[in-house]
Amino acid sequence: METNNLTMKDLATVEELTGVSMDLWEGSPKAKLTAALAFVSARKDNPELTWDEVLDWKIEDINKYANLNSPKAKRS
Repeated sequence: METNNLTMKDLATVEELTGVSMDLWEGSPKAKLTAALAFVSARKDNPELTWDEVLDWKIEDINKYANLNSPKAKRS
């Protein structure tokens, strides 16, 4: 997940939305985290966008803003 273009305020919003500290993102569930990253990115283009709207997006829409190719499971 690309976070280089996000502000600290954006990252704090992601933490609030997911309930997960940034330090724990690596091992956390990815659906809500990915949606939150897409939300803060997309809100830069559309400040009226709501969290509930983003939760209804399809993966294709999420990928445009979360900078993902597809969800991937981590293999051990």
